[in-house]
Amino acid sequence: MNYLINLFKSRASNTNVEVVEKSEFKKRIANSDVKIIDVRTPLEFNRGHIEGASISNIFNKNKFLKDLKSLNKKNPVCVLSIG
Repeated sequence: MNYLINLFKSRASNTNVEVVEKSEFKKRIANSDVKIIDVRTPLEFNRGHIEGASISNIFNKNKFLKDLKSLNKKNPVCVLSIG
């Protein structure tokens, strides 16, 4: 998890990164402006994921960094790394 936090902080200035509990995560993704990124493997993602989430496999570094760059910096992002 620390890897993800540091990665997001290093890719954008003025980035507010925080780890939240499941209940808070659910509240935040209820907002339609929130982008949900699931960083698990395709196999894990296909076993079940949050509706509307985008997959960005963290183990595919080049694609993951490309996906990260394409995010709208004005909208909040919620990252899911465990099922």
